[in-house]
This record gives sequence, C-alpha cells and structure tokens, in this order.
Amino acid sequence: MFALNEGDRDKTIADVASGASSFCAEWRQQNQSRCIAIDPVYGLGALELENRVRRGVATAIRNIEVAPQDYRWDSAFKSVSDHQQERTSAALRFLADIRESRYYIAAQIEHLPLMDDSVDLVLSSHLLFTYAGSLSIDFHVKSLTEMVRIARSEVRIFPVVGFEYNADATVAAVMEWSRRIEGLSISIVPVEYEFLRGADKMMVISKTARSENSNSDSLFTLTEG
Repeated sequence: MFALNEGDRDKTIADVASGASSFCAEWRQQNQSRCIAIDPVYGLGALELENRVRRGVATAIRNIEVAPQDYRWDSAFKSVSDHQQERTSAALRFLADIRESRYYIAAQIEHLPLMDDSVDLVLSSHLLFTYAGSLSIDFHVKSLTEMVRIARSEVRIFPVVGFEYNADATVAAVMEWSRRIEGLSISIVPVEYEFLRGADKMMVISKTARSENSNSDSLFTLTEG
C-alpha cells in the first residue's frame, strides 16, 4: 500500500498511528533496517492491549461481513475467512514483537516525541482521510506537520478516501496547506494495493530541501516534554 521498493530497504522508518500492525516487526526481520511504531495504545498494560487488539480484529471482520461487496476479493485476500486469518496472524506477530522490542513508542500523532529529521520515511495508514468525518481538517494539518517535521525525505499516507465520509474536502485542504510550506511538494500517487474498492492511492509529501541539521542517527532520541 505504500509502494515500498528495493530503494527503501535501508531507510529508517516510522509507522505512525500503527496500532496492532505487524509491519515494523516484519520490515525489520526482512530488511535488517530500523522501523519504529508510534501509537497511544502502546501505553496500555499488556493484558488490556491484547484484549483491545483481539476486539479490534473481531470488529473489523464484522464490518466487512456487513458489506463484502465493498471489497475486492481478487487481490490481497480471497475471502472474508482468508482476511480474518491474515489479520489474526498479523495481530499475533505484533503482540509477540511488542513484548520483546524497544521499537514501540506510546504517543499521539499530533505530538510525536522524535527529533526533527530523525527518520528517513514516515508512513501512516487508515487514520488520516479514512475518518475524515470525525477528524477535523485542523487535526489532519497538525498531524501531518508533525510527520513532516520528523521525516528527512517523505511522508506517505494511505488511503486518501474515507470509509464512511467523502474525504475530498480534507484532501483539498491538506493540498492547499502543503503549497504554502516552502520546501514541500505533494502528490497523489496510485498504488498496486486495493482491498477497499477505490482505495488505491496514497498521498506523498516530499521534502525538496533537506534540513542542514538532520538527525539521521538519532532514531531513538526523544524530544523533551
């Protein structure tokens, strides 16, 4: 969904609003490069976190079962049961990794506790734009400002459509915001991944001028406060 390729394998990555995703665990294992996950739920106790993850999987499957026609079953997943199995496996990988890893930080998306330019690439999926009906434009701008701040090169957001609300107005507002920021370029890029029908594009915000005071070796240097 983020169009990651061979050129991204040695990059340091922050997965923001990562939730119960196993992405960072799998990325580190496959590429031997650093990937950090950031989400406020990581501050929960182990048992509460596990219970929330299991409830989240069950809720997601129920939502899909209500309207299976809204999803493609000829690409990433072949059936609802296939999706349930894959999602459960990913949740278990996440739970195993967070018990043993230091690569998880509990923080809000609008206040990321990392230094400026401290990771190469920032990714975030299924929060911004996805819930445009309940998350304000101001929330989107504050969140993206933080992600741009900690990224040395790019921020990638997937998808750019809403689940229950047309996200076009929010996307347009973010595009306008980026145009007022010197040193940024923004584009909507098609990707090969499509599960929810119509969710086949990501937003890419690129820094056209790298900061002279980048902190490429300070992935785990937290800001104060």
